[in-house]
Amino acid sequence: MGPSPEEPTTRSRDQELEELRAEVARLRAELDQRSRQDSVPDSDPGFSFREVLDSFPEQVAVFDRDLRFVYANESSVADAEVRRWMIGRTDEEYCRRQGRSADTAKQRKYWQQRAIETRSSVSFEEELDGSSGEKRHFLRIFNPVFEPTKASPSVAESRDPQATSELRWLLGYGIEITENRLLEEQLRQSQKLEAVGQLVSGVAHDFNNLLTALQGYGDLLLRSLSPEDRQFMLATEIRKVGEKAGALTRQLLTYSRRRRRKPDDLDLNELVRDSFFLLERTLGEWIRVEIQLLDGELGISIDAGQLQQVLLNLALNARDAMPEGGILKLQTDREPFVEREGQRLRGPWAVLRVEDQGTGISEDLQEKIFEPFFTTKAEDKGTGLGLSTVAGIARQNAGFVRLSSELGKGSRFEVVFPEVDLSSRQRDAVAGAEVDHLDDDGMETLLLVEDEDSVRELTAGFLRHLGYTVLEARDGLEALAVSEEHTGRLDLILSDVVMPRMGGPELARQLSPLRPHVRWVFMSGYPDRARMPEVVGSEAPFLEKPFRPSQLGRTIRKVLDRHLA
Repeated sequence: MGPSPEEPTTRSRDQELEELRAEVARLRAELDQRSRQDSVPDSDPGFSFREVLDSFPEQVAVFDRDLRFVYANESSVADAEVRRWMIGRTDEEYCRRQGRSADTAKQRKYWQQRAIETRSSVSFEEELDGSSGEKRHFLRIFNPVFEPTKASPSVAESRDPQATSELRWLLGYGIEITENRLLEEQLRQSQKLEAVGQLVSGVAHDFNNLLTALQGYGDLLLRSLSPEDRQFMLATEIRKVGEKAGALTRQLLTYSRRRRRKPDDLDLNELVRDSFFLLERTLGEWIRVEIQLLDGELGISIDAGQLQQVLLNLALNARDAMPEGGILKLQTDREPFVEREGQRLRGPWAVLRVEDQGTGISEDLQEKIFEPFFTTKAEDKGTGLGLSTVAGIARQNAGFVRLSSELGKGSRFEVVFPEVDLSSRQRDAVAGAEVDHLDDDGMETLLLVEDEDSVRELTAGFLRHLGYTVLEARDGLEALAVSEEHTGRLDLILSDVVMPRMGGPELARQLSPLRPHVRWVFMSGYPDRARMPEVVGSEAPFLEKPFRPSQLGRTIRKVLDRHLA
């Protein structure tokens, strides 16, 4: 079934069909003219209609009234010997010679007869197996050409066109539309991902609000306990569980393409460990995932979501290669030198190795395996974009992919990246831990706008504990009213982005002209910073939920101090 009228591919297909029909009509007129000469259209001494048709990139064939070939151009059949053999034979005989299925022959015969019975052109789509086993799609048209009937005067005077004309030729016309179908499939997959992304994003928003409250209260509980207290250990475990849940949400958003790409210096070992849980759930119980990581840290510069996408694509490819189950090995390694395109490149290089026990890949396919849309899977099992995406991500990050495989013995993919130094990241982490203690001498007035009660109550209580005067509102409309009633100074507005009635961006657009000196900080369970209003400038910080109270406190203090400076 083709795409619905709303899909953008329909118009182009209709236009393509109209152009084909126009071309068929032109050829039909030519054939009508030549048919009056009672010969196959190739009899004019200074003009070769056959040469014209042979130059066409589309497939053209002519059948007589018995539906036997009288002509086929080179685009239809490249082999001249086969073309000569076809003359005088039916399409059914040709399909049998070429190893086509009986259904293909039946379908063609049905549409040939349909064109003759309706005395009009008909079109249909056909799927054939290519020489390498790939699926090829064709749009075919059959158009009948009639000539006046040589009959008695009574018949000639009849107004019935079937009585006054008879079939002279049946013109067959075909164009390959495989690329169109691949693009349509890519569009459908993209639309599916978009729908999944919207669903995941909405669920993550609500879940991140809950995690903000969970982690926030856990942090406050830790601040009130002594490390020697047994409850301190329990509160620490609660916070760890909240952090793991937050990491899982971020992975889901990454896989659904709802997180913006942001390259950073990251530990490859840590990224592999963080992806382990989601990979296990994705691959199923019949695939056992084993991890062997290099000791210490292994730094690479990459967006975390891109590396997780590489892992997921390679893992899914391995799963499909092991339909009966097996072991998937994830390993990390370091190499001082690598060989690439005949050159020896100095490192160090970080290597992510993904190895399966699957069916393997033949040598002739290994050269094509990273090409976009190339796939050996069934039509409904893949789009041929998984491995090409892996190769693309590697190239974007100054890396490359190595493949070693043998039929029946599995495959090993190695994604190689330049190793980077993580010492600066360690210093930043130490510095961040040292400032976890916050002063409680805040003197400014803040307006907190948040629709989730648990998050608003937690945040307001924490900020008041730090000494701030906090006004509260449940959404943008209520915030406008609170601002109007408050006649004193308002130093900063901490607002959620997505709220009922009026969200943070619209609040900023309406309130900024009334309070031009107020500072803004935005927070959201949605990770898309593109929602941020331009009216507050690009310097407004964005806190992605779930965040820790100490992170919130430092961010607000930094914004206020920068304004005072």
